[in-house]
Amino acid sequence: MGMKAVENTPCQFCKSRKESLFNFCTADELEHLTGVKICQTFKKGQIIFLEGSRPSGLHCINFGKIKLSRLGPEGKEKIIRLAGSGEWVGYKALIANLPYSATAIALEDVSVCFIPSTDFMYVLQHNQEFQTMFTQLLCRNLSEAENETVDIAYKSVRERLAEALLLLKRKFYDNELPKHDFVINMTREDLANLIGTAKETVIRLLSDFKDEGIVESQGRKIVLKDEEALIRISELYD
Repeated sequence: MGMKAVENTPCQFCKSRKESLFNFCTADELEHLTGVKICQTFKKGQIIFLEGSRPSGLHCINFGKIKLSRLGPEGKEKIIRLAGSGEWVGYKALIANLPYSATAIALEDVSVCFIPSTDFMYVLQHNQEFQTMFTQLLCRNLSEAENETVDIAYKSVRERLAEALLLLKRKFYDNELPKHDFVINMTREDLANLIGTAKETVIRLLSDFKDEGIVESQGRKIVLKDEEALIRISELYD
């Protein structure tokens, strides 16, 4: 699949661990996982795993962004999730012992650590805190899926786009950098596939947002300028 093996970074010193459930592992467990994992890099557009294939372990993102997408009956792509540093992909299929329900594709150059299923399951079964946090993760996934169903049923495409831009910022904004505008480096087609519409619709709505001073363009990149306006449009009142 075009992957490239790289030297393992010990889990104890991984910068993404604080964003991951592996932060709840013991020192001995982290040392063991370091010894069994395989770290790989993927170029933008390369496939990490394919829908329909069987999982043999867990994929943890060291750095970079991944999209998980499915193909509809007419070959139309639907992005069902985006994942970044510290997050896992493919874990629900692994736990359920089912084929992957989506294809994982690198949105940019990414580094991914692969942990064999037997080693992951051992930690899950023997670390109570880790198990509790994992259960909470599954519950959050279910809640997000329910919210998405409601959004598609009741929100306009304009509202869904505003919500998607906000969620991208919440997910990928780097708080450790000095205060800066959030820049989205994502194709219009991927944005369309994320919210379930046509690329042409996204282009038109982004043009409207630009005219309203909500976003700016830097080539293909989108810069968020007015988060409050996006909140009003998306009707996300926390």
